[in-house]
Amino acid sequence: MLIRSHPLETHLFVVGHPELVEYGRTRLNELRTRRPPGLAVDEVVEDLMDEGATGVLVQLDGIVRVAGTSPTGDGWLTVVAHPRGHFAIAVLQLQEGAVATMANPSSEDFVAVSVVAPQAWEAELLAATVLAAGPDAEAVLGTAGVPGLLVDACDQARPVGSWSGLSAAGQPGLLASTA
Repeated sequence: MLIRSHPLETHLFVVGHPELVEYGRTRLNELRTRRPPGLAVDEVVEDLMDEGATGVLVQLDGIVRVAGTSPTGDGWLTVVAHPRGHFAIAVLQLQEGAVATMANPSSEDFVAVSVVAPQAWEAELLAATVLAAGPDAEAVLGTAGVPGLLVDACDQARPVGSWSGLSAAGQPGLLASTA
């Protein structure tokens, strides 16, 4: 059973034109029933930037996309939730791009996978593919050439690719311990 972490969570943050937040919410609610979540997030981010926002963060379920200038100008902080939802497993600092987390709590290999990619739809598709790859998950991430985080059934998290370089928490890019 493939699930997204924390279903139905949405967050929007708009820099430059905060009055666009309500437009973004309305647009996201409209699109979430007609598009896969990653595509809906990408479309809302692009719409808000086209409407004049200088920076945007949009989250829908376990998918986050950022674009433009963050409020502090030094990147967007985004939390990667633990697959069981009881704590954050990582905090990333992204300049542009997306992170998607998929979970399968009954998996014998990895219970969750997070993937960073340029677009939300890409991150979502890659996260689902990597999670389905089971023991070959790390190889799939390597072939795709994107950073990722693999979480096993014992809550051990393993960064793959340049994941640690995106960490806002310092080395090794995790809030949880690694094996």
